[in-house]
Amino acid sequence: MTARFPAAEHEGRQRPGLQESWCEAFSFEFNGSGPPGGFLTLVLRPNLGQAWLWAFGVTADDQATVADLDLQVPDGLTVSSDGLEAELACEQPLLEWTVRLESPSLAMDLRFETTGDADATPEPPSYALPCRVRGRLRVGAQEIDFDGWGWRGHLWTDVDWSNLGTRVLGRSDDGDRVLAMGAGRDTLDVTIEPVASTTVEAAAPDGSPVPIRRELGRLRTGDGRSGWGWLAGPDQPSQDGASQDSASQDSASQDNVN
Repeated sequence: MTARFPAAEHEGRQRPGLQESWCEAFSFEFNGSGPPGGFLTLVLRPNLGQAWLWAFGVTADDQATVADLDLQVPDGLTVSSDGLEAELACEQPLLEWTVRLESPSLAMDLRFETTGDADATPEPPSYALPCRVRGRLRVGAQEIDFDGWGWRGHLWTDVDWSNLGTRVLGRSDDGDRVLAMGAGRDTLDVTIEPVASTTVEAAAPDGSPVPIRRELGRLRTGDGRSGWGWLAGPDQPSQDGASQDSASQDSASQDNVN
């Protein structure tokens, strides 16, 4: 590692480790004060010859998920399959990325501009940067101009999806960052009242399915702040008792293109 972390050299693809389960993930999340919002995550597992993409978009009227868990590992950060094209591009290291996705039910053309310092962990290497997010979002037949806030993250390490922690990234109503990480949602100093969610199944080292959940919701911190943001972690009921089977929260349409 260089003295500065992250540095410009950490923004692109990294050299794979030797472990079979080594992976690299690029993640982009965005929202306003509630919907519209969404995310896109690209996971590369070069030692298994596998990549997967998971994306979600929500407006006041509709929501959609795109999930392809059996993509070919690309040379860069562009992936495609029948009905799906996605491209991630670093325009200026540490300052600006663009995200483009095209699929039948969901499309994105967004610019992520860094607005603050990274929340970073050199070992295992990962970081997240707060961003202003602008561009176009299409969910179903509805296309809108988006202007809001978000985060983008990058990690590369040996990952066991069955031992995944829970994290929250968001923004308070007064403009401060909201971050929390823990072993599970009950260990966090932040609660979330979800307004939209989606779940995908990763695989544990033994091949057993591991449901992973993402939620967009209203955040309330232990020090009394409120805001909006995203929770990611193992599929567990939210603290208001809603489960993954709640039709009012789960994604209304899904493209399983793998």
